[in-house]
Amino acid sequence: MLSLGLGLVVALLGSPQAQDIAVLPDIEVAAPGEDAVAVEERFVRGVSAPPARSGSLAVWTQPLCIHVDNLSATVAEPLQHRIESQARTLGLSIADSDCTPNIVIEATADGRATASGLTASHPRLFRPTPFETQLDKAALRHFVETDAPVRWWLVTAPTDIDSGQRLVSFGFDPAIIHRRGMTPPGGNARQTMQWAIVVLDASALTRIPLEALGDYLTLICLVQIDMTADDFPQESVLNLFRRTGVIGLTDHDRAFLEAIYASPPGWSHIRFNIRDVAQRMAARK
Repeated sequence: MLSLGLGLVVALLGSPQAQDIAVLPDIEVAAPGEDAVAVEERFVRGVSAPPARSGSLAVWTQPLCIHVDNLSATVAEPLQHRIESQARTLGLSIADSDCTPNIVIEATADGRATASGLTASHPRLFRPTPFETQLDKAALRHFVETDAPVRWWLVTAPTDIDSGQRLVSFGFDPAIIHRRGMTPPGGNARQTMQWAIVVLDASALTRIPLEALGDYLTLICLVQIDMTADDFPQESVLNLFRRTGVIGLTDHDRAFLEAIYASPPGWSHIRFNIRDVAQRMAARK
């Protein structure tokens, strides 16, 4: 039963307990001659999934409005509050309670059926343009067909740094003409999050602590994480459903989040942005 109502769709378009065993931390080993920045750059490239031709890694600039559906208040509210709390540490704003949702977390007993139904009935939620605002059709098929307990889809857009206006049209708003700067930083555009859709298999709630799940949702909603990755090399909450002993955001996760949100806008190419993020992460060590 799909409960993502038409009003919410229109709104989006318009705007285990831990097991008692010893777990050794992962160690990211540098190749011969590879410095700390190169290690972190390899990590950022490995876990990130920006759409093709993105000018930068996307960040949220608008206030977050989180809607958790199909869960009791005793579960939904702690999850929402956990994400909001972590977002505030990055300097992000939280919208008022009567806001238009831009992060929708849909709990369901059948993730594949829900994902299939949503993409079929509301295609513009997932592909509002044929351009660089979302991942490709192969990624969308993976979103539908994966057996993962959590799946997510992010829509982003290049926006004018000064006005915040989208530089591509979603069909209901005009795009504005822009020029990118040639030297990083200094352009007038940045890639920003527009909305996020998360489909959560409710069975995951029976074996994962809520705080850890909230941290996992924080990472996949606030940055562009590759949903197709089989494993993540560093200690990370992204391994929550892959390994035992994961209890929440790690220091490395926080360094990753903070570096992305601290990196200035206006890069002429995403590689400069990724390098800057890696340098900031390495500087914390």
